[in-house]
Amino acid sequence: MPDTKVEKEACDQAWTQNIQENEGTAIDTSQAAAAKAGLDICNKEAEEREKKCSASFVEGGDVSEEEKQLGFKCSWQSCDTEALKEKYNKFEKTQSASLAAPQLSTTTETTAPPGGATHCQDSSGLQRRVRKEIHDYSDEEFEKFKNAVNKLHDKGKRTADGRGEDVTDYPNSWQAIASIHQYGHTPFRNPAPGFAVFHRHMLFDLETELQKVSGDCSITLPMWNSHKDTDGAAKSIVWNANRYGGGEAMADSTKIPGDWACDKCTGPPSHKYFCLNDGIAGGWKIEEGDRVLGGGKTESYKSWSKSCCLCVHRGPSSRSINHNPASWADVEEKIRAPQSFEDFVKAIDSLHVHVHTTTTHGNMAYFPASGRDPVFFAHHANVDRIFTDWQKYWTENKGSTNWANSDGEETPYGLSNPGEFINFFSRIPDPDIHWKTGAELEIPEEKKYTRSADNPEETVENWMGVWDVEMNCLKLPASNPTACISTTPCSDDPLNTVCA
Repeated sequence: MPDTKVEKEACDQAWTQNIQENEGTAIDTSQAAAAKAGLDICNKEAEEREKKCSASFVEGGDVSEEEKQLGFKCSWQSCDTEALKEKYNKFEKTQSASLAAPQLSTTTETTAPPGGATHCQDSSGLQRRVRKEIHDYSDEEFEKFKNAVNKLHDKGKRTADGRGEDVTDYPNSWQAIASIHQYGHTPFRNPAPGFAVFHRHMLFDLETELQKVSGDCSITLPMWNSHKDTDGAAKSIVWNANRYGGGEAMADSTKIPGDWACDKCTGPPSHKYFCLNDGIAGGWKIEEGDRVLGGGKTESYKSWSKSCCLCVHRGPSSRSINHNPASWADVEEKIRAPQSFEDFVKAIDSLHVHVHTTTTHGNMAYFPASGRDPVFFAHHANVDRIFTDWQKYWTENKGSTNWANSDGEETPYGLSNPGEFINFFSRIPDPDIHWKTGAELEIPEEKKYTRSADNPEETVENWMGVWDVEMNCLKLPASNPTACISTTPCSDDPLNTVCA
C-alpha cells in the first residue's frame, strides 16, 4: 500500500497551488492548472475546493491504524507522487504567479495601489480584472460600485470646480469619459473595427478611473447580458432602484411617477420620457455648459423647467415589453461563424442597438449623450465580453492569435488594419464645427492635439489585446499589457469561451 500520508500531503499541496486532481489517474498539472485557473475566481468556490480535496480520499475497509487516524484512504493511489512534484515544479517555473493563487475574485490581491505606472498590479506585473454579470452582484457589492461612480461624477461637476463634459479633460471625470463617446461614431472616422476597439479603450479607462477614485483595485464594470435576461430586458433587475434605476417605468409608461416625467428633448413622439430619480444616476443634473439636444444645443431648451435636457433620462419604446434583444443563441451563432473580425463587429453592432433605441432610448439613443447613463457601460461591458468570446473561440480554433487577413497578410486576428490609430489619440474635433455644442465647450487651438496622432500605443492592434490561453484572460494593451480581463460566472457562458 502506498504511503497515504505522503500522498495526502501531495494532494493538499497540489490543490493549494490551484491544480485539479483527477481521481484514479496521474495528474498532468501543466494542463490542469491552466484549465482550472479560470474557475477559481469566486470566493464561493473556496468551499467547493475543500469539498473536492476531501472527496479525493474515501473511507476504506481494509485500512491501517495510520489511515484510521487520518480517516481517509487515498483514492488515486496510481498517482506517482514524485512525478506529480516534478510536473508541478516545472509548471511553477513557467506559469504566471497569478495562476498559483488559491482564489481569484473581484478582490484581486495586488502589490501596487491604484494609480501610477504599476496600477493595481500583482507580482506577475499584471492586474487581474474580473467582470461579473449584474445578476450576480450582491447589494453590498453594487453599493460599492455605485459609490465609486458617484465619486467620479462629483469630480466633473462644474459647480465643484470640475470641467464637465470637456473632452480635453478625459479621462479625469465621469462627464469627460461620457463626452468622448461621440468621437467613436459618425461623422468621426474610426478604422474598422473601430466600434469594438474604441469602446474597449473607453471601458478600460473608466474602470481604471473608478479604481483610482475609490482607492479600490477590486472595482470592475458590471456586465448586463440583455440577450439572456429571463424576465425580458424591459423587466430586468437592472432597473431596480438599488441597481440602475427606472423600475416599472421601463416596461410600462403608465407607471412613470408624476414628478419624474419630463418634456422630450428629441425623439419619437410615441415615447414617454422621464428623468431618473433612483438608481446610480438618480437625481443627476445636466449642468449649463453640457446640455445637448442629440448632437446639438438649442437655447430654448435650457429655459424649459421640465425639459429632459436637464437630467439623465430615458424613454423606452412602448413595444419594448414584448420586443427583446436578440437571443443568446443568435450571438453564439455569430461567434462561431467563419468571418473576419471586422464583419463580426458589424453583426454585433447591429444587434446591440436594440438596447439603445428600444429598451431605453432617451440619452442612450444619442451618441453625444449616451455615456451619461451608467447603464450604457453595463451594456457595453457585455458587448465587449462578446468580442472577447470571439477572440478566445478563434484563438483556440486556429491555435494562434495570428492568421491571414483578406489580403493574405498574416496579422493579429486577421485584422485588415492593425497599425491604424483609433480616434482616442488623433485630432480631437472642434465641437463648435462638428456638433454645435456651444461656446462653453470650445476647444482652444493649442489643445486640439493634446493626444498624439502618432502614439504607437494607440492602434487597433493594441486595443484588440491578446487572448492568453494559459491565463484564460484578455491582456490589454497588446504591446505592453498592464491588466488581464476575465469574466464570471461560468454558468452565463454556454460556449465555454471565457469561463474555461
